[in-house]
Amino acid sequence: MNKKPIYKKRWFWIAIVVVIGVIGNLGANEKSPTNDVTAQASTQQAQSAKEETSTEQTTTDKEKAEAEKKTIEEQKAKDKAAAEKQLKRKLKQIVFPENIKLH
Repeated sequence: MNKKPIYKKRWFWIAIVVVIGVIGNLGANEKSPTNDVTAQASTQQAQSAKEETSTEQTTTDKEKAEAEKKTIEEQKAKDKAAAEKQLKRKLKQIVFPENIKLH
């Protein structure tokens, strides 16, 4: 029986990927103090910018939502009026058919 070489087996490559991942993550948990200060400062700047942007976006989003809601309500009103008009025509045809000839 011919055995496959180890490098052609799936589990070998999965083990290699896991080992490389573990080795790569060993140094990722260590942070230097200068990186912490810089990271905190940049995080604070990003949060303040995000708050300003979110306030502007919230106002804009509210205006857009109100306009969209108004548009939807107007469309519903138009659709309802058109449906009522069509229903009246059909009812009129049923009650007063035009094709009946009276002698």
